[in-house]
Amino acid sequence: MTFGSSAKIIEVAPAGAWGVLGISGGGAVAAGGGDFCDDKGSFLACEDFEGSSDCGNDGLNRQNCNETWIIVDETGTADPDFAGAAFEPTEKTGTYSLLVPDPGASGQNKIKFDFTAYNEIWVAFMWDVTNVNDVAANTFRFRDTADNDVVQIEWDYFGDLWVPEDYGFTPSTKLEGVALVGLHYVMLRYKGEVSGGDGEMEIWVTDVPGNGWGTPVSSVDGDDAGNDARYWIINNYFAHSVDFKIDNVVVDDAAINISNFQ
Repeated sequence: MTFGSSAKIIEVAPAGAWGVLGISGGGAVAAGGGDFCDDKGSFLACEDFEGSSDCGNDGLNRQNCNETWIIVDETGTADPDFAGAAFEPTEKTGTYSLLVPDPGASGQNKIKFDFTAYNEIWVAFMWDVTNVNDVAANTFRFRDTADNDVVQIEWDYFGDLWVPEDYGFTPSTKLEGVALVGLHYVMLRYKGEVSGGDGEMEIWVTDVPGNGWGTPVSSVDGDDAGNDARYWIINNYFAHSVDFKIDNVVVDDAAINISNFQ
């Protein structure tokens, strides 16, 4: 299917304030041999979980990352695994991925990237959904410098993604049936203060990168402040029976060409 268009808590802080990454917007990433981020200097940040350095906090589950990862809160019975098994196609995802499991009857998995504050930010990634049986609240979120949400994206067992109005469960715009079990390519764009002080969220999802990103679903109803975005957050809350993996994450201040994932 193509369409133009979660919980434990983990925070991703910039390694050397992203000093080695450079900012040139929309550059190419080498995808050969599983080392997706070989050309990571073209982006604000790139993570393929294939590096040899420790990811931040000492521990067995935090190896093989390009960026620095900090656990903010870790509760429940199943923890995120930064050295999770790769998913197909392995030639694009290498040996490792980030496994974000259902934490069980309580707790949460929450992973946070820090890319400094931008009025407009783009995030693209590969998303392997292995289990979805319930509504997964606030699966993807952007937050401002005060660590407050500026926009949230909900996900349900029908495979729908949407931006809720005023942090509720009423969808402002819905992307239907795009996030069922399987491999998906996702791009998100957030821009602050687009209409009436609200921020704008755009979502693209495709299963076939050769066909392009397609047409996005857009909403300006998710926020009442429209502040600049500083953090991108991945969530998996308890008791939703949802499990997924993330790999080949690219963060930039311009649109990310889908050819980077081919």
